[in-house]
Amino acid sequence: MNINLIKILSFFIGLFITLVILSYYKIIEPFTDQPENKVEDKEEDKENKEEFIPITINDQSVLPFEGYKFMCINTYLDIGNISLNDGRWYDNYSEKRHYDLNVNNYFRFNQGIELHDNDLNKNGAKLANIRNVQLEGPACFNFANNSETYELTEFSMFLVTKITNFSNNHNILFEMTGNSVTTDKIVPNYTSSIINVDFIVNEKLNYNVNIRVGDIVYTGLIDNIDKDIIHDPYYITLGMYYTSKTIGFIINKKLYEYANKNPYKINLGSTPLIINKYGSINMQLLNFVYYKTLFHFDYFDYFVSYNNFYISGLYYETLNKKCTVERKRYYEGNLLINSNEEVETPIESNYGEVNEEGNHHHGEHHHNRLIKLPEFKYDLMERVPTIFNRIFNF
Repeated sequence: MNINLIKILSFFIGLFITLVILSYYKIIEPFTDQPENKVEDKEEDKENKEEFIPITINDQSVLPFEGYKFMCINTYLDIGNISLNDGRWYDNYSEKRHYDLNVNNYFRFNQGIELHDNDLNKNGAKLANIRNVQLEGPACFNFANNSETYELTEFSMFLVTKITNFSNNHNILFEMTGNSVTTDKIVPNYTSSIINVDFIVNEKLNYNVNIRVGDIVYTGLIDNIDKDIIHDPYYITLGMYYTSKTIGFIINKKLYEYANKNPYKINLGSTPLIINKYGSINMQLLNFVYYKTLFHFDYFDYFVSYNNFYISGLYYETLNKKCTVERKRYYEGNLLINSNEEVETPIESNYGEVNEEGNHHHGEHHHNRLIKLPEFKYDLMERVPTIFNRIFNF
């Protein structure tokens, strides 16, 4: 064979192998939301940074970021979703039929659920009385972010409810459980896969809220919450979010946040997600929604407006064409503005700075700092490009 032809073939074979290797490293390199910037480029980056484009939601009847919710039950649109014959409370957006593994479809209950008028407007959304009722949802692994390992990496959930009292000293509002995780294979050692929210009645008959993640119980930050706040005569909004770095709990518009000190993964199992464990909380539920991602607090007022639209009776008025409800919203800087109202009260926070040990400083100057939930994440691509996509750009 001609020596020149051999050299040419060798060159192209080597080039192809090099491109394959480079493409491989390009595919597996860690993704970052923002490129790493050099110090000297910071000022230029500020000048070239695109202005924030706000999201405007005119229709308060639609759940904010509906496309990102995994499951939602409420009394807003169709109280027929609470089927006493089936013992199931169906998801708002699913067919009323059984699915294998109870995927994204319904909560089970074993006692009757009564519906009551709310105290804001008898034409508003009904209150579903779940006193002594434990709601059992789909198997927890359905709520995981990874469908192969069932690992939980992040979520946001909200409960809109009216709480009258608690039956026990410890009362689990929300719980997800999973398989234990092996932390040491040589000397057998395991840690729990569990997340729950525990309302504890203290000696002042107010409430401490403990959050458990794995084997770690987070205490001390959400303490002595006044019972009048929890027992609001109308309704209260409670929420939680979780990431590998932070754990947050929401009471109305106040946010409490811990640094996540759990070093192990949470792998969810086949046990059901639970609301009102053992039925020990005397509560009347209006709305529960679970997102498999983080809900940005910049848009929290949309969620508040969505709930109030139904609870206040505006839905009934609009349905009967007695009025037209449209409140346009836009952003001015970081504040949410209503076109027919003054600036709304910013969300408060009771989050202190975290020191190297993961503890919080609660100095006076740290209280009421404004804190936002981590950025709401969107899918960036539907598939991972192959090597040939990378090389030939198709």
